[in-house]
Amino acid sequence: MFEKNIKLKTVFEQVERVSSYLFAREWAERNGGNLSINVTEEMGTVLQEDLERAIFVEDTRVLEELKGSSFFITGTGLRIRDLNVGKMAQNACILRVSECGTGYHILWGGHRENFRPTSELSTHFAIHLNLINRGGRHKALLHTHPHELIVMTHNSILCKTSDILTHNLWKMIPEVRVFVPKGVAFIPYEMPGSQTLADKSLIQLEKRDVLVWEKHGALATGVDLDDAFDYVDVANKGAKVFLKCLSAGFEPEGLSCEQMSELEVQYLKK
Repeated sequence: MFEKNIKLKTVFEQVERVSSYLFAREWAERNGGNLSINVTEEMGTVLQEDLERAIFVEDTRVLEELKGSSFFITGTGLRIRDLNVGKMAQNACILRVSECGTGYHILWGGHRENFRPTSELSTHFAIHLNLINRGGRHKALLHTHPHELIVMTHNSILCKTSDILTHNLWKMIPEVRVFVPKGVAFIPYEMPGSQTLADKSLIQLEKRDVLVWEKHGALATGVDLDDAFDYVDVANKGAKVFLKCLSAGFEPEGLSCEQMSELEVQYLKK
């Protein structure tokens, strides 16, 4: 039924496209990475009969403030590479947070035994609530494992602070300075899926465009999934150029502070 919804069809097409990018870049090994999209607007009015037909799951990770909101979200332990049209309903779902705020209804998808949304659901819910409360346009969240950004977190000097990491990436090519204007946050290692990681991520997302979790991966939000992917993709290009310079045997000179200021004036202060 929901496959006939034109707005949702656009979401499904974008998920399929971006997931193919992630797998092609080898950023989504096995069950690595996850994504979610606030599709409350696309779903429109959810009828009582739809809720009665849906599977209800009690879950303590649900935030009561999100009651009535709907999200496309990937399943735990499942593969990003399987998010194609033929398998998407087996590896993802659209869930609606119940009005009582104690769980969610699976309105679409989840068509496999013991299906559950991503193990990092706490982080996704907390970030989506934050995005709603901030009143911005961002509705998509992407967590993935970009090689070069992860490599940089294995060197404490390169990631001593978020400002140092951001400067190292900004100076590599003009696009990073322009298209990742708030820079990259470095978050020291925390257990994946933990509330501590979610809390630290929330604080940094208000300040930065991309979060890099030490020795783990990256996270970004966007107006849509393409937009979220672009933030990570461009930031990772900066890391890739930086590391290629080192592998070639020299320290990258990078853009000067004056050159980066010129970019800021030309593209970011209009």
